[in-house]
Order: sequence, then C-alpha cells, then structure tokens
Amino acid sequence: MSLRALSRPRTVLCLALLCALVPCTTLSAGATFAGVEVLSSSSYQSGGYLYIVGEVRNNTAGNVRFVKISAIYYDDVGGVLGTDYSYARHDILSPGQISPFTVLRQTPPGFASYALVVEYSTTSQAALPQPVVLDTREWVESSNDLCLLGEVQNNTASTLKFVKIVLTLYNNAGVVINTDYTYCYYGLLLPGQKSPFKLLMVSGPVDYVTRRLSTQASVTTDLPPNLRSMNVTHYTDGLGWLHFAGQVQNLGSTSVQYEEAFLTLYDAEGKILNCDRDHITPTTLPTGGTGVFEFILFNRFEGWTTYSIYPPESVAEPTQTPTQTTMPTFTPTVTRTATRTATASPTSTTPGLVTPTATTTTSRAPTVSPSATATLVPPTATATPPGDLLLTGQVYDAALGPSTGISGATVAISFCFPASLQTTSAAGGSYSLLLPALYLNRCSSLTLEGHARGYAILSLPLTVADLRAQPARDLALMPAQTPSPTATFTPTAWRAYVPCTVRQSPE
Repeated sequence: MSLRALSRPRTVLCLALLCALVPCTTLSAGATFAGVEVLSSSSYQSGGYLYIVGEVRNNTAGNVRFVKISAIYYDDVGGVLGTDYSYARHDILSPGQISPFTVLRQTPPGFASYALVVEYSTTSQAALPQPVVLDTREWVESSNDLCLLGEVQNNTASTLKFVKIVLTLYNNAGVVINTDYTYCYYGLLLPGQKSPFKLLMVSGPVDYVTRRLSTQASVTTDLPPNLRSMNVTHYTDGLGWLHFAGQVQNLGSTSVQYEEAFLTLYDAEGKILNCDRDHITPTTLPTGGTGVFEFILFNRFEGWTTYSIYPPESVAEPTQTPTQTTMPTFTPTVTRTATRTATASPTSTTPGLVTPTATTTTSRAPTVSPSATATLVPPTATATPPGDLLLTGQVYDAALGPSTGISGATVAISFCFPASLQTTSAAGGSYSLLLPALYLNRCSSLTLEGHARGYAILSLPLTVADLRAQPARDLALMPAQTPSPTATFTPTAWRAYVPCTVRQSPE
C-alpha cells in the first residue's frame, strides 16, 4: 500500500476529531448561520505562490473584529498539505458588513483543494468610520496591471487617519476573483476634506464583471501641519510632459519632517483625471522655512482643466481642539466556521491570469460552547495583528555626510518570499515606502537595499521587529571605487616574409 493511500484515513480522522470537539452542522444550499461566514472564494497562482481570495460576512447581531481566515490545503486524495492564515481587510465588521480577504503562501506540490476556517472576536467597540469614495477612473496597463485612482472624502465630524480603500473584483457568478487595497494620499483628513488615492493591482485576474469599493479609517485628535503652497507654476515641455512646480512654507510653530505635496487633475466635468505625489525638499522645514516640489506627468493628463494642490495654496491655522478619546472595553469570544471548497488542479491553472470557478460543496457551522472555545482557540489567537508600516529616511553620500542627499536613488525592501517593493528618493535624498501588513506579517526578517548610479549597493538584513521599532532608516551610500589605470598590452607590428612560387597553368 502506498503512502498516498495511507494519507486519506488520517485526513478523515482529523476531520472526525474536529467534529467530535465542535458540533458540525451541514447547511442546505442558500442557508446561512449566525456567525461570520465565507460568502465566496477562489484561487489563482502567480510567481510560484497560491492566492486564495474571498469575502466574509458578519451574520451576528453585534460587532466583530480580528476576523481570521485559515486555509487548509489538500491533495487530490484528501491528504493535508499544510495550513496558512490571514485577516479580513476590514478590522471591525458591523452586523451584515462584508470584507474581502487574501491568504497567500507558496503553492504546495500536489495542491487540489482547500478548506477555510473562520475565527473572530466579538467587541463592544464601535464600527470604524467609512469615508465615501466620490469618483474613480481606471485602466489596464500594458503589463496587465489594473490601475484605479479616485477621490475619497471624510463625511464625518472627526479628523480621520489611516484612510484605507479596498477593492474587490467579482466574476459573472458573483464570486470574488481578486482583491487589493491602498491608502489615500493625505495622512490626515479633516471633516469634509477630500484626498486622491491610487491603487495598482499587480497580480491575479483583472477581467472582472462587477467590482466593489469599501473603506475604513481611524478617528484621531492629531492636527495636520500648518503648511501652504505658493508660487505654483505649470508647463508642458518639449517631450509633451506636464510639469507642476512650486514652494511650500511652514506656517506652524514647530519644524516638520518628511512632508509630501500632492496634485490632483480634473476634467471639464470636475471628475478626477490623474494624481501624483512628491516629497518636499529639504526634508526638514523649520518654522517659517520653505521647501520645493515638482510633479512630472508623462501621460493621462490630456483634457485637464483644473487642479488641486496639497498643501493648499491658502490655508488658515487649524482651530480644532484635541480631546482625549476613551477606547471602549470588550470581552472577546471566538467562533469557528469552516467551508470546504474544491478547485481545479493547479497544473491547469494559468499563472498570473486565471478565471477561478470555486464552488462551495460542504459547509460546517459549529456551535461553540465555552469549553470548546478554550480548547480549540487559545486567547492569544485574537491578539491584534501588526498593521502596515511607513518606512522613511534619507539616502545620502557616505563620504560627504547627510548634507549631501542623493536624489533618484532606489530604495527597495525584499521580503522572505519572492516579492519586493521599491521607491525612488526625491530631491535631497528623502524617501518613504509603505509596507503592507499582509507582507510584513509573513516574515521574521527582510532585506533593505539602497543603490544609485555611481555608488556601491548597500544591503542591510533586518528583522521585522527591529524595523517596526525603528521605521526611520537613513542609507549612507559609498561612492563606487574607480578602477585605477592599468598597463595595457600594445602589440608590436612585425613584418614577415614568406617565400612563394607563382605558377601559371597551361592554356
């Protein structure tokens, strides 16, 4: 008997053990249960990695948070190949609210199907604000990446931060085929204020039938720096590129660092046409100090009629008074639900562009008693997952010091799996790079690199814990060594005499 044949009974035993610990209920088609359920899911493969995408819905009567989706991977005879997990894109789900998710891991050899298990905590914490998306524009790049840009507005009476925009794509059956997210350009959104955003979906299928945009944000008592733009000019150069340039002045009472300027273009109907961002240089603006910015748009600006610059070209001192916010208490409880989903053999999946056809075949909706909850999920399972991280710093010449920043340098983060993110330093060498929690939380270590023309490559292995503790990282690049002249061999011309005889053939 082969080992493959022996693996099937062990899998059945594991599932039977799960049902013995937690009562299992088989649901009829279209039925729902009072928990957090998976509405749909599908999978695709790209770059040697398996992506399981889907969405969950809160069917309870109260708010839940930290919705954790665990995937169990099976081969074609039911053998368990491994497990992995991720969290829903939205941190808190109110009753009836839907959130997408992505579970990512290297494709297990022999993968054929998967099961999804959902865990969550109940909470008395209020639902997070959901800013409204006003307008969007999208296109597909030649690399088959979907680019979506738009504007989001703070429709609350509070200042918001960490404004997150989540995109979910569906096929004609209403099944999730891809999902991704980004953050709006502005770090803080005052009541009624608008901010542009841009999302680039670089993996997976983008040929959707319908889509859904959702948002979330956090309330803050922070105040934005008191900055204003001035002397803004724009022109089109000989290559047809559109330039916007100007200055920013710090009107506040304290110095600021690593600030950015943002540009939004609108067409004649007032709809967003394009947007861009640039670091203000120098990186530090003292009180009354000024810096500069420049935007260069290469395309997709035809037909623009108006623009918006942030920091605004006229600004008043903020009058908002910070208040202390008391966070509500909550008592966590954990519930599990599981869904077994069959998928096509991975050998028939086209990497990078797949039309998934996931169908739910079996649903298990366990009713969890307090003792079963303690047995299956320890309290530590609902700890707050670390969030996204903004990496900032300056790239400068190590021989000349921080006063000599290097613009146009490449700053890159390489993760523990085949993925990397990079950005380019602005004038003065300043840079910022947003590292998504989905990537960071999968790794214990990563590599930070900096390189520029004429300089040696700097490579720094870092632990994720150290990077979270100190996200400001300056990179000192050493000038590349110029090879010293070496003697070259110049061959001496020689003249050779070779005797030869010329014969004339008879006619």
